[in-house]
Amino acid sequence: MKGWRPSQLALAAWASVACAVLMQYGRVAPIGNVLAMAIFYIAWFISLFVVLPFGVRTQSDVGEFIQGTSAGAPINAKAGRIAALTTIVASAVFAAIVLALRLNLVPLG
Repeated sequence: MKGWRPSQLALAAWASVACAVLMQYGRVAPIGNVLAMAIFYIAWFISLFVVLPFGVRTQSDVGEFIQGTSAGAPINAKAGRIAALTTIVASAVFAAIVLALRLNLVPLG
């Protein structure tokens, strides 16, 4: 992979994960690391289903049908782009949850 450079979206995804990790290890949130990881993973998978339909072009949209596949199957899935966007959205959701816990908007006890 000579000459390979990460995209701006991938860099933003890594930066958002770094911010989420720094928020947790900087003791911004009054929760443990395991609970923080669980909240982040749940936010990530919920965000995945929110981000998944954006920008999808199906075979029926384009008019090119591959025999044996559904007409609603995507032409180009762009899994890396979807994963990066999902990570950015999940990090924002995680930050909102952590701040809500820190400001005691959601009491823990």
